[in-house]
Amino acid sequence: MTRLFFVSWREGLLAFAFGMTGLPAAAEQLFRIATGAQGATYYPIAKAMAGALSEPGVLKVEAVASSGSAANLNAISSGQMESGFSQADMAAWHYSGTGIVRPQFKLDKLRLIANLYPENIHVVTRKSLALTSVAQLKGLNVAVDEPGSGVLVNARQILRAYGLLERDIKPAYIKGAAAAERMKAGTIDALFFVGGVPSAFITELAASTDIALLPIDGAALEALRVSDGFYTASSVAADAYKGVSPINTLAVVRSGTPALMPIPT
Repeated sequence: MTRLFFVSWREGLLAFAFGMTGLPAAAEQLFRIATGAQGATYYPIAKAMAGALSEPGVLKVEAVASSGSAANLNAISSGQMESGFSQADMAAWHYSGTGIVRPQFKLDKLRLIANLYPENIHVVTRKSLALTSVAQLKGLNVAVDEPGSGVLVNARQILRAYGLLERDIKPAYIKGAAAAERMKAGTIDALFFVGGVPSAFITELAASTDIALLPIDGAALEALRVSDGFYTASSVAADAYKGVSPINTLAVVRSGTPALMPIPT
């Protein structure tokens, strides 16, 4: 199954945040969790975690909105954030310094805190367009998320698997919730999103606008599985979103990644 990773940079800070070491008699400590857009899935999960972990006068945990996985990993490595959420593929590429996303330096001090929940790739379209394949996005207005997000990397891969490049669509580099608002207004035809099912902003969109999800299957799915090594077949069930038929799609998984980024003991 797809996994959202919760990662930190150095072991001592991880232990401190989760009470594995004694807390110093000092001012309240700050522990930030880099997430994603406030309208997506990461942010509300982190807000709930922050509420559960904070201890007034001792530890203040904050959820911080961001552009997504790549931005979070770089913010952790630079010391701007103490922890953050990341897709499995993005975390592994940054940790190893290999793959599609190659940071200038390997971020090999990243440490995995936990696998949190499954994420699926969503390709959401306006139902009135009657699209049946990602290949039909050619020439349309498509939101592919912001630079620094894992969604943008995945969107580029999926477009290529269907014979498209970014120049073949009219890309909008905006987050999913903003894209949903523009889809309601009729100025966005489709959007890419990678996250848990159901996603709050897609649920809200489906309540007011007739939408559909495009399948990722067949030869494109197999090509992505073989060439990338992180994808596995998945699905979105019927009525996970109002009026949306079940579809086959992809999830991002790398079973060996937890061993690469062990939870410190």
